[in-house]
Amino acid sequence: MGVGPEELRCFLEGFIREDPTWTSDVLRSLTNDKHSILETLDGILQSPSMLGGVASLSYRHLNHFDKIVLASFGKDTCKLRLHVWWGESTDGDMENIHNHRWDFSTVILHGSYRFQLYEIEPGGRGLHEYRYHSPDDSEYYSMERVGGASAECVLDARFGAGASYYLSHSCLHRVSALPQATVVTLMCQGPVRSNATRVLTEGAISNPERVSAARMSVEELRSKLERVRAILDSGSIT
Repeated sequence: MGVGPEELRCFLEGFIREDPTWTSDVLRSLTNDKHSILETLDGILQSPSMLGGVASLSYRHLNHFDKIVLASFGKDTCKLRLHVWWGESTDGDMENIHNHRWDFSTVILHGSYRFQLYEIEPGGRGLHEYRYHSPDDSEYYSMERVGGASAECVLDARFGAGASYYLSHSCLHRVSALPQATVVTLMCQGPVRSNATRVLTEGAISNPERVSAARMSVEELRSKLERVRAILDSGSIT
């Protein structure tokens, strides 16, 4: 038996408070045992309207993972997202360094990845800097070139299943799945706190004013959620 949309909304909104780390409490509650997250996926798979709503917000991200928005209640509340790397990555599939417009918490449900934190450092590694503009309802988003920047890595670690962390919207970071490794994470993002997202890249982005964010079809999403459910049902969540 799955969780319906109103149940999910009430569950998430019950955690919201001034302390931004409430997003960590959401993930702890959902991952105390695997049944909570599996019931959430079942609720979406069993509801044509929920499945269609999730598909309309979900797409393949430039940073090499599927971004699946399980629930979204507006920029002033929260979103619940799955990120999935399907074991297709190579050594060259590194995310761009970036921050976000909102604070968030993440827990790794399956697999492991490399996690890096960066700080802006004059005289550090030379990079291109862009300002990211959200696609909202569009199937494209834009990256506005703002010049050069330099940054240094201040943390380089490997996180595995069960690891979780909270990051402020201003923290520059990136993650990368290990080669040929399937990774599933659950993210809860809080309210928007900044108008801009910084993105730092090693090379220039082609056509940055028009980057694809083509939404998944319902059938594509169904297939991927069923695969995720099977992975989580047969393996560790925390």
